[in-house]
Amino acid sequence: MTELDPGPLFEMLTAYEGSMVLMASNELGIFDELSEAGLSAAELASRLGASSRCTEMLLNACVAVGLLHKTGQTFHNTPLTEDFLVRGKPNYLGRVVAKEQEFYGPWGRLAQAVREDKAQLAPMSERLRRDPATARNFLLALHDLALLFGTPLPDYVDLSGRKKLLDVGGGVGTYSIMLAQRNPQLRAVVLDLPPVREFAEEMIAGNGLSDRISFEAGDYQAASLGEGYDVILLANILHDNPVASCRELLRKSHDALVEGGLVIINEFFLDANKTGPPVGAIFSLVMLLENQGAAAYPAEEIKGWVLDAGFVDPVVRPLPEPSPMVVIVAHKP
Repeated sequence: MTELDPGPLFEMLTAYEGSMVLMASNELGIFDELSEAGLSAAELASRLGASSRCTEMLLNACVAVGLLHKTGQTFHNTPLTEDFLVRGKPNYLGRVVAKEQEFYGPWGRLAQAVREDKAQLAPMSERLRRDPATARNFLLALHDLALLFGTPLPDYVDLSGRKKLLDVGGGVGTYSIMLAQRNPQLRAVVLDLPPVREFAEEMIAGNGLSDRISFEAGDYQAASLGEGYDVILLANILHDNPVASCRELLRKSHDALVEGGLVIINEFFLDANKTGPPVGAIFSLVMLLENQGAAAYPAEEIKGWVLDAGFVDPVVRPLPEPSPMVVIVAHKP
């Protein structure tokens, strides 16, 4: 009889420990301080205002998990941390790490969420009001993730001749910016909650598109999305909502479009069995923790909602790896 190896269980069980080494180091600013120059634990602790003994323990753990190098008593960033975790670098992902740290506590209440079918984070509107700085980081982290995984989107949608786009729940306007940069005739309206305006207009202005992209304060849960658009963009929005709300949003999108208008849906890919790919199945739990009644949905299920809302000819296309996203495009007849 072959003995089973419990190793994979222990690896899974302790995976959070490496995550916390990364999150704590990012929060303390260790990678910023070590950028382009090595420091001893004592030197770094002095800069951070932290315990020298504990700083050394954390730095040694960073070496153990591959985040730092150690030469003698001097610690250095690895190429990976220097490129992705130093503030101001073009590929900076420290805001994404901070966003995941915000979710660390709710993940510890996953069993409670499953028992009660209750989100463990406050609604985004409340988080924006209660803690604007953390909410801003969250929105900018979503921007960073869109740049990491969503940049192929303009290649997957033909917006030739399209002139007016509504970006529903568009955050800081990342996808509108991408599409406007590719399509010089296109103007866009980013619809999101009033406190998002400052962050969105800053991002839009920073990309030199204030003359073509505007921000409209509002809630996409309202009765109407307006009218006269020839493109509606639902980028990472359906998974924030229960099924009934997704269907209603697609119906309102249909009403807001002119004849021949286009709906573009950008979502996490989940197969019909809902068990894969792993990133999609696990992301569904992220939605369970964050938004009441929300989940990731199989592409074929979304396609059915699109047809039920009155759209025709839906096309489903996964974005190229390593993106976990799928794009669904359909027309209003």
